[in-house]
Amino acid sequence: MRTVLSIFLSLCTMILVLWAMASPSFLGSSVFTVLIVVFCFVVPPIGAFWMIYVAIRREHSPLPWVLLACVPYAFLWYYFDRVKNNNTQWRTPGNQIG
Repeated sequence: MRTVLSIFLSLCTMILVLWAMASPSFLGSSVFTVLIVVFCFVVPPIGAFWMIYVAIRREHSPLPWVLLACVPYAFLWYYFDRVKNNNTQWRTPGNQIG
């Protein structure tokens, strides 16, 4: 359930930012508003690349995590649920696959 909620919240965030950009008042916005919108569009791809990198290196079956990286801001859920809590067995040199 937490996964579905985090995916829903990340998609809502992106929809809100897209709506803010599409509104006619955005063109006359302050620099601060423009920087926040740019930040919201720059962070997800960088986080997705990090999530793919970590999933390929550490997960036993990385394909689901690589596919989940396509969802904006999913890397935040991945960090707080999989990396920070360390509630999974990572792939280490002693238990390599293959």
